[in-house]
Amino acid sequence: MDEAIRRHAEGFIITLMWHAVRPIEDEPVEFERSIQGKLTDQQWQDLITPGTEINERWKSQVDVIASYLKQLRDAGVPVLWRPYHEMNGKWFWWGQKASESGYKKLYRLLFDRLVHFHRLNNLLWVFAANELRDGVDPYDTYFPGQDVVDVLATDVYQNGFAEKDYDQLLALAGDKPIALGEVGRIPTAEILRAQPRWTWFMNWGEPFVSWKDMPAIRATYDSAEVLTLEKLPWVKWKQPKTHYPILQ
Repeated sequence: MDEAIRRHAEGFIITLMWHAVRPIEDEPVEFERSIQGKLTDQQWQDLITPGTEINERWKSQVDVIASYLKQLRDAGVPVLWRPYHEMNGKWFWWGQKASESGYKKLYRLLFDRLVHFHRLNNLLWVFAANELRDGVDPYDTYFPGQDVVDVLATDVYQNGFAEKDYDQLLALAGDKPIALGEVGRIPTAEILRAQPRWTWFMNWGEPFVSWKDMPAIRATYDSAEVLTLEKLPWVKWKQPKTHYPILQ
C-alpha cells in the first residue's frame, strides 16, 4: 500500500486485482489447490447465503482486503479494482458460475460489502473477463449489471487481440470504458488504431520475451495512440524518458 501511495503521488494510475483464497480455508494455501480449486454446489450456496459459516468466513476475508483498500482511500488514491477476474473461464473457484445465483451474485455481494458496509468510495470497479476461445463463455453471461461496473476489460494471451473480443465487449459496455486488463504481449500501434476504444493495457510480468522484441515495444510506446507517464497531463515532474506501462 505504501508503494501504491508513492506511485500515485508520482502520477501513476493504480490497478489492483485479488486472487482470493477459497472461503473454506485460511491462508497460507497452495495456489493450484485453493485459488484454482473448486467449491461444491452446497458450498457455493452457503457462500451466497447470509449467516452461514462459509458466508461469515468470506466476509472476514473481504474485511481484511478492505482494511488495505481503506489505506488507499484515506490517502486519496483511486484504484482500478479488478476482483474475481477471468470468471468466464473455469480455472478459478469463482469461474463459470453462470446462473443468477452464481458469479453475478458473488460480485454484487462483494460490491455491497466494500462500498456500502466499508464505505470505500475510491474504487473503480472493473469487470475483468478472459478473451473468448474454446472453453470460455461469452462476456454477457456473467455481467453483473451496469450499476456495479465502471469499466469492462478482457485478458488477452492467445487470440492476438481478436476483433470479436473488442466488438462483443464494446457492445456490452455501451458508453463505459473498455480495457485490456492483462496481456501477454503488448498490442501494436496498428491494433490500437484498429481498436481505438481500448483505454489501457497492462502487461502481465515482463513486457518482452527477449531483447529482439524491444523495437516493437518502443514503437508502441512512442506511437500517437499511446500516452506514457511523462505525457499525462496531471504529471508535474519530469524525468528522462522511460517506457512505463501506459494509459491510452
